[in-house]
Amino acid sequence: MPEKKNVDWDEVQRQRDAGVSVAELEKKYGVSNPTIYTHTTGKNGRKPRVAERTNERTNERTKLSIKGRANHGGGFNGLLSAELESLRRKRDALSEIIAKMEAVS
Repeated sequence: MPEKKNVDWDEVQRQRDAGVSVAELEKKYGVSNPTIYTHTTGKNGRKPRVAERTNERTNERTKLSIKGRANHGGGFNGLLSAELESLRRKRDALSEIIAKMEAVS
């Protein structure tokens, strides 16, 4: 694991507020731009909406992945019920195999 940089984030914030670009701060402090965005805020005092956009995309993918599946009463429009049913079938199949193996030995 790389060694953690000892960065004065208050100073980085002051420089960012003064108009220094994130690219310049990356080079000066030897950290990535996501790290700078995580530890500082933009001109309007807010952190970027990266996490919110990620959640929106994730929610959209989830909706698309379960679209068209029947609702069997479980969570996520039946996704949980379908997964449980699949696990039960696998358990039953394994139980049969174990019973046959025990009968042979």
